[in-house]
Amino acid sequence: MKEINISIEALEKEIDSLRRLQSSSIVFRLGPQNLVSGGKTVGELEKIADMYKTLNDDFTTLISNTIAFMENVKNSYMSNDANAASAISK
Repeated sequence: MKEINISIEALEKEIDSLRRLQSSSIVFRLGPQNLVSGGKTVGELEKIADMYKTLNDDFTTLISNTIAFMENVKNSYMSNDANAASAISK
């Protein structure tokens, strides 16, 4: 069986990086502005704004799920490492 080596420090660094990205201005926080005029151009701009909102929502979900996954990996690795150390010391 192969050994899996995980650097907890590197994993924590990447989790922190994702958290900063999640709270940064890259995430689209404002909704589309209400436009007064009509016409096809305005309609197309509203569709683009809706697509950006959907993209942002999906990207935010991806970041959140990635953070949760990486935290689960870290916790599982630390727990298994502690259990293995305990078993060896008995």
